[in-house]
Amino acid sequence: MLKKVYQTGMATILLGASLVLAKANTAQAVTFVDNTFNQASPVGGLGLCANFFSNCTPSGSAIGTTDLPEFTVVNDSPYIINGFLVKILTPDTEWRTVTSDIFPNINISSDKKELRFSGATIGFGEAWKALTVPNDGKVVALEISFTAVPEPKTILGSIAFGSFLVVSTLLKAKKNKTNNS
Repeated sequence: MLKKVYQTGMATILLGASLVLAKANTAQAVTFVDNTFNQASPVGGLGLCANFFSNCTPSGSAIGTTDLPEFTVVNDSPYIINGFLVKILTPDTEWRTVTSDIFPNINISSDKKELRFSGATIGFGEAWKALTVPNDGKVVALEISFTAVPEPKTILGSIAFGSFLVVSTLLKAKKNKTNNS
């Protein structure tokens, strides 16, 4: 009886181990993506808004793939760009090596799916070269969005409107004081 229990137990352990090994052998390998984001000449570049973003605002995003691994992009938006967020949408894929001669701050999320560039600006008409290469040649889906500094018109408009409110409040207070006297 003890021999039979031992044989059954060993068979269960061996079967369990073989299932674990089979599962490990069928697991997908992780695709690692390398990215370079460097300054470039705007000649022949693709417009950021014209070619990638249908809603070319800092709150918009574009989804594309790495089937065109290297390209030059020109900032044709009305914004001064001060950062990018690039998310990997493809399962079993993560960022590996990322470099930039534009952005000094490069942060990869703990799950290695989100890549943030910050710490510099790209003005209107300036260009950059993006090189995104998966290690196994697989096409990877990406979602890209950008952040921008406030437009000078917006800042001036806010100051003007604030000044208008202060002056009108002071004039109203003065009028009320005169009427009460």
